[in-house]
Amino acid sequence: MASCQQGSRANKGHAGLNQLKVMSSIEACRTEALGGHVAACTKCNHQHIAYNSCKNRHCPKCQGPAARDWTAARSEDLLPVEYFHVARVSDLLCMSNLAHASKLKEHDDNDDIQGSIRRAAERR
Repeated sequence: MASCQQGSRANKGHAGLNQLKVMSSIEACRTEALGGHVAACTKCNHQHIAYNSCKNRHCPKCQGPAARDWTAARSEDLLPVEYFHVARVSDLLCMSNLAHASKLKEHDDNDDIQGSIRRAAERR
């Protein structure tokens, strides 16, 4: 079992009860601990043991196929156009930590934000 090395300051890095339950169920997923059933071929008598899953929403074995199905269903909803990520200017300023970010605030209310960004970039 993986030990929890990070945690809140209140429990000093130890996993909480809910986290331990999740880790325990994931460890037991598709093992003898959760039981199972036997599928047998009537012609050759080959037996296949299928162990039960934990069905925990955090389990990659149980929720992996559901996540792939969800992604495939969402991709069918997409329009046949090129997509790109749009970030707000305030997010970009926080992430890039521009030295002259305060100059962006100097723009006029009637001015467009792209013009302000262009002028701030030219000043650098």
